[in-house]
Amino acid sequence: MGLTSRRLNGRDESTFSQHCGLLEVRMMDSRRIALNRRHSQEMGALFARFLDAHPDVESEVHTAQMTDEQDAAWTEFSAELLRRHQAERSALADILEAEQRQSEVRD
Repeated sequence: MGLTSRRLNGRDESTFSQHCGLLEVRMMDSRRIALNRRHSQEMGALFARFLDAHPDVESEVHTAQMTDEQDAAWTEFSAELLRRHQAERSALADILEAEQRQSEVRD
């Protein structure tokens, strides 16, 4: 088994080989990591506001499930943010794919 690192497209990428073949592992783009982190923080903050507005939701009980009504309320409450997050992820994916195509043309 061996681990090697190389620079591709200005970013480090790693490959890991195993005795049963070659498994390639690519590190996630730092922009995608930052976007995922921000989305997680924003969704967490929104859920905290939802809980403030819906004190009947049991968030402190590990095994508690929301009722169908509570789940529908959360779906409606979070819909706008979820749409924005999906659009941002899609836009970043378009950028990353364009960069990948550019690098393949140069190679």
